[in-house]
Amino acid sequence: MRGLVRAAVLIAACLAAGAASAKRFLIVQPPEGANIGVANVMSPVAWHVHTGVTVFGAYKTELPNDWDIPGTATAAAMQSLGEAGYTVVPVTLPADFAAQLADGTAFDRVWTGGPTKKTLKQVDALLQQHQLGALVVLRTFEGSLSNPQMNWKGSNYGLMTILGKDPRRGLLYANVDPMIFAPGPARQVTPDPCVAYPQIVLPDLPVELKAATTEHLAFIAEPLKALVDTKVRYALYRSMIVRQEVECPAPGERAGTQ
Repeated sequence: MRGLVRAAVLIAACLAAGAASAKRFLIVQPPEGANIGVANVMSPVAWHVHTGVTVFGAYKTELPNDWDIPGTATAAAMQSLGEAGYTVVPVTLPADFAAQLADGTAFDRVWTGGPTKKTLKQVDALLQQHQLGALVVLRTFEGSLSNPQMNWKGSNYGLMTILGKDPRRGLLYANVDPMIFAPGPARQVTPDPCVAYPQIVLPDLPVELKAATTEHLAFIAEPLKALVDTKVRYALYRSMIVRQEVECPAPGERAGTQ
């Protein structure tokens, strides 16, 4: 078990480095009662990633699910902002703009740079249109490891198993990366991510994970939703748009204990 936790910490550090290395920690504090928009560009696709220190034996397969993880993220953001005294405004982004925010083309350099001038112009139009004090965009970032063959591209959230470790145990991961756009000098805020990979015990399945159905994978749903909920609330707390403190579980902590 300790080996699994150490591996989780190592991989978590590598993943977080790609997302956090260029982040700017800025504070957003709209006035009490301000309209705060919430938009979601997260994919509904979940993944099982089997990985290790080398590329040999690593693979990634889609996990069939009906969990509505994007809906969980939206609900967490709306509840957290509402409890903080804001008026929450659901915002539907234009399809092309949503796609650019989701795939990173709305930024100078995919996932690591700031928004382009065109992006900020589109955001400013949305802020004015909906009379928003800030706009929260829920999205996922691409995990990054030093070897691109590890194929973390598009690995939004799901289950991670580690080559050479206990096959009965896995780690849940959720690369949830909320962005906050606001008027004024700050413009765009990307809070430090909560780096948490809760352990989960895999039940005896009648099939291999590669062939598992939604019914087989039901054991993942609630712990993963709880992880996403925590990550969204943590990001809002770290940006100071919400003052209620949220703790980020330590990497490798048992799912359900945070």
